[in-house]
Amino acid sequence: MKEEDRDKMVDTVYINIAERKRYIEKSEMMLLDLLANFDWNRPICFTQVYILQDFGLLDYLQFDGYSYRLVPILTPYKSSWEIGRIDPDYVYPLMMNTFRYGNLADEKVYVDYFTQYNLGVSRARESFARVAKEFIRRGDNEKAIELLDRGLKVLPTSQIRYTEANTYPFIEAYYAIGEGEKGDALLVDYAEVLIEYIEHYLRFDGVTADLVSGIIDEKFDE
Repeated sequence: MKEEDRDKMVDTVYINIAERKRYIEKSEMMLLDLLANFDWNRPICFTQVYILQDFGLLDYLQFDGYSYRLVPILTPYKSSWEIGRIDPDYVYPLMMNTFRYGNLADEKVYVDYFTQYNLGVSRARESFARVAKEFIRRGDNEKAIELLDRGLKVLPTSQIRYTEANTYPFIEAYYAIGEGEKGDALLVDYAEVLIEYIEHYLRFDGVTADLVSGIIDEKFDE
């Protein structure tokens, strides 16, 4: 941890095993053994944090862009979209300069379903918006814009399909910092794509229409 964060640290991090748990799996035993012996000598980072949920440890995480670091700072869990505290000064250079995205922005590259799925699970694009919002709270709109623009540059909407999760945070952030034109352009393009989806699936009838009805409802909800 940074020296300036010393006053935020708690004296003790308690492991609270959920009352509903009737047994502990081997993977969880491994985690508990790790926590019992690492003595804070080196960072422990997670890409998926839900193994921590039944031990009350979601409240002690720091979001570092594409991983969550266990830290002795209490940050109460709010929702699955806002897990952990953010040190924007630490994660900004990672998002802007360190992390690499290969040729995802190249229109000649086909981004298949498997890649789309994994980018969604890792929340690759929305991570930029989440860190940008932290800068907005600090009043640093310049860095917020840089993050938002880079997120859409390296993971463009022409390649990475729209979802509610990876789009609305950008729209909200652009509007929050007065970048109405960028927010409007993104919102309109997203709406047009949704309309195209809906019009396509409405062409089906009979049994086929029943099979895609859930997809239509999903697009209407977005």
